[in-house]
Amino acid sequence: MPRAFLVLVLIGFFGLAAQGEEAQGPDADEQDAMPEPAPIDLDEILNNPLSESEYREQKKCVRIRDVDDVEVLDETLVLFHGRRGELWLNQLTSQCYGLEQEMILRFRAYAGTYCRLDPFRGVPYFSRIAITAECRLGDFEPVDEIQVEALRIAVAERQEVSDMAKETRRQERRRTRSSD
Repeated sequence: MPRAFLVLVLIGFFGLAAQGEEAQGPDADEQDAMPEPAPIDLDEILNNPLSESEYREQKKCVRIRDVDDVEVLDETLVLFHGRRGELWLNQLTSQCYGLEQEMILRFRAYAGTYCRLDPFRGVPYFSRIAITAECRLGDFEPVDEIQVEALRIAVAERQEVSDMAKETRRQERRRTRSSD
């Protein structure tokens, strides 16, 4: 998943949280006590790079024994929960049509690992028949809980907008049919 997307999602998430705090507004005494943060300029950022531990590398594979659970976020994003609290976000190579959050994923994994381009299908909990097309995994990107929560919010908002657009199209079709 491009890092720029995660950064934008996190900025939007924290921007909404900040707006909520501003709406409550601090007391006048608290305002006087809080110093204004100094603006950070580009030179300061470039002269103070992040430590090596702040950068995360994508992985091509994750060992199956290190994965405790797999969670579908949407038709393009799958979250792998590690046994030791690790989280890996997998942006699928393409949209997996029919993949839903409450599905079990059936993988064709090789050599005890989930790897990039491994195929899988989504199956409803109370069925044995796969209802998705064959989907393929992308790279595994380590993420933290804050990033995951921001992604969940973004996915929910995107789904809400999509649902509203579908309903609008349905209503327009009904009006067109009734006017004919």
